[in-house]
Amino acid sequence: MKSVLAGFFSFFKGRAFVPLFLSIFLLSSGFAYALGDLQVTISPSGAVSAGARWQVDGGAWQASGDTVFSLSEESHTISYEPISGWDTPPNEIIAIVSGLNTATGTYVEQGGIQVTLSPQGAIDAGAQWNVNGGAWQNSGVTVSNLSPGGYTVNYQAVTGWDAPASEAITVTAGNINSIARGYTQQTGSLKVTITPAEAVTAGAQWTVDGAGPYNSDQTVAGLSVGSHTVSYTTVTGWNKPADEVVTIND
Repeated sequence: MKSVLAGFFSFFKGRAFVPLFLSIFLLSSGFAYALGDLQVTISPSGAVSAGARWQVDGGAWQASGDTVFSLSEESHTISYEPISGWDTPPNEIIAIVSGLNTATGTYVEQGGIQVTLSPQGAIDAGAQWNVNGGAWQNSGVTVSNLSPGGYTVNYQAVTGWDAPASEAITVTAGNINSIARGYTQQTGSLKVTITPAEAVTAGAQWTVDGAGPYNSDQTVAGLSVGSHTVSYTTVTGWNKPADEVVTIND
């Protein structure tokens, strides 16, 4: 072989065919690019059932347990397909070596928050809630597709009602965290003084929104913030005052 090679180099000396010959010789001598295979397993089974798949270097999507053959011995990128209700594993760089290479991708199931508000009067007045300052939600709605972790639930300010304080809620994988919170109605009090004293002696009294009657200078507590109507009882020999609307503040 030595004499053959020497003669060949002598014949082609200085020509462009030398690199081609060297390539052919190296390949015929067993030198070649090394290749490896890649198999990726996806978990948990719920994610696989939901359609989770993987790919390498942006190629065709593969099912869990599939093997991609004949990858060059160098770094390759594994990525995972997003699926609804699950957090997708991050991309992974894997250094392929000769033979079978394996990797595992783990999806994490998302959770949610559901809030039920009360009483109905607060709901009718516009009571709502949100997660981390997002869109306002009605009572009983579930905010889903939340990654496990901590969140802040906020409550909408409503005229005449004290809203619950903002609070921290923890979402766990695959679970809906359901809570119930109540608004507190703001209230005030009302005292009505009737004159003259002779009318009071004759039996003059007053009512608020039809409730009562109450005596002059009597205080009625627990009235909701807002407008209320005060009326007066009929007393023989006296002209009663006209009904009037009063505003209660907390």
